[in-house]
Amino acid sequence: MPFNFVKRMVCERMDRVKRNERIAAMMHALLSSPNKVIGYSVFCDRFGAAKSTISEDVSLLQEALHKNGLGQLDTVAG
Repeated sequence: MPFNFVKRMVCERMDRVKRNERIAAMMHALLSSPNKVIGYSVFCDRFGAAKSTISEDVSLLQEALHKNGLGQLDTVAG
């Protein structure tokens, strides 16, 4: 399961996960599971973050990928 490293990171640190750490872990998880739908709730559970926070992080990832011509990250409503 690609999220084991995220789970360990969150369990080892009782304090809040920093945004840059969260985004890096999200990018790794997404790259490890191409063409798969991963719900925001998965990331919410892993990081203890609100869906609005995860949504902002995904927007930052989308913008960075687009701006640097590195690919695209598609989201699905639902």
